[in-house]
Amino acid sequence: MPPLRYLCFLLGSTILPLLVSCGTVQPYSPKAMDQAAASLNATGLSAAQRLLLEAKRLHKFAEVATVYRLRAGELAWAVVNSETSSNPDGAVLKILNQAQEGLAETLVDQDGRTQTYSYAGFTYSVSAPPTKLRGLHAVNEFSKVESCTCVDFKLCQKRLVEAGLGQPLAAKWKQPRTGGMDRFVSARGYLHPITSVIGYDRTAAGARQVSLRFVDPTAISTAEANRRQFPLAADFTAPIEQVSRDVKEFSLSLLGMFVPQSQDAELNLLEPYDPQRIPVLLVHGLNSHPRMWRDVYNELRADPALRGKFQFLTYRYPTGWPILYSALRLRQEMAAFDKTVGVPPGVVLIGHSMGGLVSRLQAISPGRAIWDANLGPAAAEKLRTVPADSISKQMSLFSKNPDVGRLIFVCVPHRGSKIADWALVRYLADLIKLPANLIAIATDLSNTMAKGGNINGVNRLSPSNPTYAATDRVPIPVPYHSIIGDRGKHDSPHSSDGAVEYWSSHLEGAASELIVPDNHGAYDNPLAIQEMKRVLLLHLQHAGRR
Repeated sequence: MPPLRYLCFLLGSTILPLLVSCGTVQPYSPKAMDQAAASLNATGLSAAQRLLLEAKRLHKFAEVATVYRLRAGELAWAVVNSETSSNPDGAVLKILNQAQEGLAETLVDQDGRTQTYSYAGFTYSVSAPPTKLRGLHAVNEFSKVESCTCVDFKLCQKRLVEAGLGQPLAAKWKQPRTGGMDRFVSARGYLHPITSVIGYDRTAAGARQVSLRFVDPTAISTAEANRRQFPLAADFTAPIEQVSRDVKEFSLSLLGMFVPQSQDAELNLLEPYDPQRIPVLLVHGLNSHPRMWRDVYNELRADPALRGKFQFLTYRYPTGWPILYSALRLRQEMAAFDKTVGVPPGVVLIGHSMGGLVSRLQAISPGRAIWDANLGPAAAEKLRTVPADSISKQMSLFSKNPDVGRLIFVCVPHRGSKIADWALVRYLADLIKLPANLIAIATDLSNTMAKGGNINGVNRLSPSNPTYAATDRVPIPVPYHSIIGDRGKHDSPHSSDGAVEYWSSHLEGAASELIVPDNHGAYDNPLAIQEMKRVLLLHLQHAGRR
C-alpha cells in the first residue's frame, strides 16, 4: 500500500475513532453518575440553568436529558413563590418552558400513557390527567403535536403569538367519532391552537409526579405555576400554517369551478365545537377555496376582545355550481349542523364575492319572487306541475334560516358583474361540466333559469340574471354590512374593485359601508379585517356578551 494511502487508512480506521471515543459523553459510567447526582441535588435558579445546559449537551441520551430538564423545572417551580414580584424574572418562565421540551410530543405518540424517566437517583413520572373542564383538552384528542418553533411561516401575513408560561403546540387533531360531529370536521382536523403547561405535583414515594395539561389559549389566558398565575403562552398562527401548508389551493379552486361534480359541499369547523360561542361562517367566492380566509381567521380568532366568544366555520362548495344551488346546499348543511349540535341564534355570515350572494340567500324569505322572475309567464304552470321535492323548487322557494343574525358582505356583486358577459368569460363558462342532477334542471324547466342549458356559477353572475332584480325587492331582515374595494382611486360611487362595480356592491339599508383602497381581493386588507372586528364586537354587544 502506498505511504499516503496507508496514512489515510490509519487516520480513518484507528486514530479518528479513538479521538471521537475520547470526546464522547458516557453518562452511565460510575464517575459520571456521581457527578450527575451532585448536579441534580443542587438547588436554585443558577443550578437549574446549568442543568438545562447539561441537558443540551446530553441530547443524544434522551432519558438522561429529560431528567435534567425536569429537575431544572422542579427547581424553578420551587422558587416561584419565593419571588417578591408579582411577575417573576423571565428566567423562571424560560426554565419551566424548556423543562417540558418533548414531553407533549412523547405523550401523544404513546397514546397518553404515563412516561417514566430515571437517572442518577431521580425518577419522574409524567402524565396528562383527564379533564372535562372548558378550555382544557385531553391528550387522546390529538394524533400528533409538534412545537410551534418547528413550523415554517409562509402563508399568513402576520404571526400572532403571546409570551408566557407553556409550550405552544401545532396539533393534528383527531376527528370526533361521536354524535355525528365527524361530518363537520375535515380530514385535516382543526386549525386550533393548544398550549401544554407543565405542573409539579407532590413527590410521592419513589417517582416525582409531573403533569402536563393541554390548554386552549382562546378560552383561557392564564396558567398556574405553584399556585401563582402567569400569562399563558400562545401561538395562534402556527396551527393554520401547519394544517394548510400543503393544500393545493389553486388547483382545487379551478377543479371546483370547471369540474364541480368532482367535489361536494362541506361545512367545516375550524376548531372544537363550543356551544357557548357564536358561530361565524366564512363563505368564499368564485374560483376560490376556504384557505383564502387564513389571514382573516388568524386575526379574528386571536383578537383579545373577540377571543373565545366566536366559533369559526367555513363553507366549501364547487363554485361552478349555480349560485342558487350552492345556497340550497348551504341551507342543508346548516340544518344538519343545527340538528347535530343545536346552533344558537345569532350566526354571523361573512361572504366574499359569490360567497356573499350565497350568504344573502340564507337570510331572506323570497316567497315566489325568484321563481316568478326566472320562469316568467310559465311560473304558475310550472309551480303546479314540477314536483315539490325537485331541485329547482328547493333552489327557488325557501324561507330564511332563523339562526342567521348578521351578514358581512365583502366585494359582493348583488346585481351581477359585467365581466360575466365578456366573450372570453362566456367561452370559459361553457367549459364547466355540471353534474347530471343540475343538467336535468335545464331539461325539466326549459326557461330563463336554464337558458341555453347554461346555469353554472359563472354564467349566473351576469347582470342579466333575473334573480338579482328579484332579490333586490326582498328585504334582508337582519343587520348587514358592506365592505367595498375601489382600487385606491377614491372615486365612489363610480368606483369598481376591478371585478364588481359600486352600483352592484352597494346596498341601501346597510348598517355600515366601508370603502377600502383595494381590489376585488379586499377581504384580507387590514382595513377590511379591522372592520370585521368592529362589526363582531357590535354583534357581541347586541347579543349581551362583552
